[in-house]
Amino acid sequence: MGLSTATQRALAYAMGGNGTAEAAEIGTALGNFAFPVNGYTAFATGGQASATQLDYGVSRITTCATAGDSVKLPLATAGASCIVINRGASAVDVFPQTGEAIDAFAANAALRQFAGSMQTFVCAVAGTWNTANPLALNAITAFAGGGQGSATLLTQAINRVTVCATLGDSVKLPLAAVNQGITVINRGATGLDIFPFTGDAIDGLAANTAVRISSGASVTFYCAVAGTWNTPRFSPVEAKYGTVATAGPATAGAGEMTGAGFVVAEYTNIGANNLTTRTATQMFAESPDFKVGDSYVLVVRNVNAGQITIVAGGGVTLTGTATIAANTERIYIITFTSATALVMQNVMGGIAA
Repeated sequence: MGLSTATQRALAYAMGGNGTAEAAEIGTALGNFAFPVNGYTAFATGGQASATQLDYGVSRITTCATAGDSVKLPLATAGASCIVINRGASAVDVFPQTGEAIDAFAANAALRQFAGSMQTFVCAVAGTWNTANPLALNAITAFAGGGQGSATLLTQAINRVTVCATLGDSVKLPLAAVNQGITVINRGATGLDIFPFTGDAIDGLAANTAVRISSGASVTFYCAVAGTWNTPRFSPVEAKYGTVATAGPATAGAGEMTGAGFVVAEYTNIGANNLTTRTATQMFAESPDFKVGDSYVLVVRNVNAGQITIVAGGGVTLTGTATIAANTERIYIITFTSATALVMQNVMGGIAA
């Protein structure tokens, strides 16, 4: 196994040195050739002072019972390297030696390493460890049936979901720790629910509330305040046009009035009948790149004989004019006020050219 800092210094003294420069040379020389060490237990309750000391070479953590339990890298000497593997149950805090730093973090600040992940630390300048490129994991399967409790836990910096068979199948972010980032790519067949870790939140949503991203989309989450992941604004599909030949009276079908930032729904056969919207819950579920508070434009076109009357579905608040005369259209602004409620505001009408 690799030599700990204390052992290096003892050897340096035995060799007649001052225990500093010689220790660094020994660490550099032997660290890269150290044998793997298995079975480390991260220090319970965390912190730098009493963190479990790791060696140069490969260190495999098998016990990390609580997020934030801690380990400590050896002395950062130029040319040295460490590989830290976390096979504990929770994310581990990896500290540098007292007075040293990791990447651009402040001195003595920890890097939180997700459960199931591996990270390489290299030292080019004494006193600072640098991390290698973030690790990516492909072929992740989202939890069938969705929900937070059993959602597939994401463990790497870049996570590519390839199986999302049913709308709302789910994955879960790790604990939101300051200075961490994680990217989720959805290459599954349908919209993916991304939950925070239990008790955490995403953007301004309530704790434990998911965001949904569509098939083919990706999003990066950043943490500046512990317990909250933040995202850049999603970019939904820009525009969508559809023609519906359903006879009235009718309830709008899945996706007829949703799915883009600008939706045009043209009805050719409703007649002088009611057209009921889907429920707010359904419409939110069909808008995977939208978050609570987002809005989009809906144009309802009536190109058949007879006046259509829009009727609000469950959770939908309809304001303004609800009737659409033959060969005219009405423009509505749809605003999601929660995952189960929306406002459908008429802003103008016109001739359906």
